[in-house]
Amino acid sequence: MAAEIYGASFYMVAIFILFSALLFQKIDGLNGKPQNRLYTWLLIDIMISSLCGIVGSFARPKAPDNPVAAAIFEIFQLCYFLSHTCLAPMFLVYVRLVSGALYRKKKNFVRFYMLLFVIA
Repeated sequence: MAAEIYGASFYMVAIFILFSALLFQKIDGLNGKPQNRLYTWLLIDIMISSLCGIVGSFARPKAPDNPVAAAIFEIFQLCYFLSHTCLAPMFLVYVRLVSGALYRKKKNFVRFYMLLFVIA
C-alpha cells in the first residue's frame, strides 16, 4: 500500500496545485480573454491526467490477479494518454494566443492548428 501512495503522491500534489491555480483564477476573475479560458482548459486537462494517474497507481498492483482492476487500469491509462497527448497542441495554441501571433493569421491557419488535435 505504501508503494501505491508513493506513486500517487506526485499526482495528488499536482491536483492540489491545480485547485489553487483554479481558485486564484476564479478569485481574480480572469476568465474573459481567450488565453485565460485556454489556460483553464490546460489546468483541467492536467487535472484529468492526474486523476487518471492516481487511479492507475492504485489499480496497477491489483491488475495481474483481478480482471476488473486490470480493466480499470487499462481504461484510466488510455484516458491518461489521451488527455496528456492534448497538452502539446493546447500549449502551442496558448503560447500563440498570449504572444498575439494567432490573431494575425487567417482562419485557414487557425483550422490547421485545430487539425493538430485530431492528429494527436
